[in-house]
Amino acid sequence: MVPMEKSNSHNDAVLCFRVSNITLGISAFLVERILPAVEISPLPGAPPVVSGAFLLEKRIVPVADLRKHLHLRTRELSLSDRIILVNTGELSIGLLADEVIGITMIENEGFYDPSNALSSTEELPKGIEIIDNEMILIQDLKTFLSSSEVEKLKAAIIKKLDKRNTTAAVKT
Repeated sequence: MVPMEKSNSHNDAVLCFRVSNITLGISAFLVERILPAVEISPLPGAPPVVSGAFLLEKRIVPVADLRKHLHLRTRELSLSDRIILVNTGELSIGLLADEVIGITMIENEGFYDPSNALSSTEELPKGIEIIDNEMILIQDLKTFLSSSEVEKLKAAIIKKLDKRNTTAAVKT
């Protein structure tokens, strides 16, 4: 097995959260806000990782179930769950989380790049960081959905829009 190497040095604020027993992290700069769980309506035509959508301030916001992305068993939404609203630059999307831990800084030495040790890079995290003996999988939201999935999601949102009362969570 090839050892993992650290990526280039950087300082980054990372929002850490849990899905099942897995600790994940995303760039805190992409986070718009953290919301309590709300009822999620179906979003026909969306990619499989998207559980549905909800209405927020006249915007239709799709919600991704990271359990599906991580190939974990899905479960019903709980009142204690959180929705992390992020903006990828192309669209706003909610990420379902069991628990939000908080923001941590990744130190200058960088994080471990899993692509150096593994042969397949499909669905790999951007990196792995070890903080206080806990492994955090750093997710790259710019590659979370493929370009075809983004287009499929945008089309599903536009189809669902009531043009008189809502605006899209996508940039056109």
